[in-house]
Amino acid sequence: MFHHEPDGRPAQHLSSFRFEARGNWGHIFAVGEQAGSLLERIGKEVIRAPDPKPWLCRPILSEQEIQMNESDEPVVYSVSNLVICRDAQQHKMWMGSSETAKQEHVQDVLQRGLSRQLQILGVTFDVPAPAVQTISHERAVPKLHSMPQANVFVRVASVLFGVPLDLRGHWAAGALVNRGYGRIDSL
Repeated sequence: MFHHEPDGRPAQHLSSFRFEARGNWGHIFAVGEQAGSLLERIGKEVIRAPDPKPWLCRPILSEQEIQMNESDEPVVYSVSNLVICRDAQQHKMWMGSSETAKQEHVQDVLQRGLSRQLQILGVTFDVPAPAVQTISHERAVPKLHSMPQANVFVRVASVLFGVPLDLRGHWAAGALVNRGYGRIDSL
């Protein structure tokens, strides 16, 4: 569930679990049948716990279908924390890039993110290239590492894009999606 291989190293594929905190609530999303089954089993055990800690609310299990359908017209989506750079080398390239190159990079991050999630679901579909409308509120955030390193950060941005797809459920793109980054929301 915490996206590590049996030897303890981080897994190199997209996680089926996403953790997200919003206000006073924490959310855990499971993508795919196998992950959903595991999360449901764990959730039911926590719900049946005789004496939960006073700071822990009893979990509420809800099911949400993940769907992707083609649309005749582009649908506009937003991502408030899309990871656009994962390391210092990417950041250096990003800072020296033209606006066109930045838009192409973000387009690729979004397209690969949607395709990777489809792989988890076992669906083969050619995702059309998203049309990036805006990239704003760029900022650096500390990178979550198991070993602290100096000057290690990721760069995130708010992105608005259109794509001729109707996305339902929890979709995400970019790096660190299992830590709540890159959630795609409809407008």
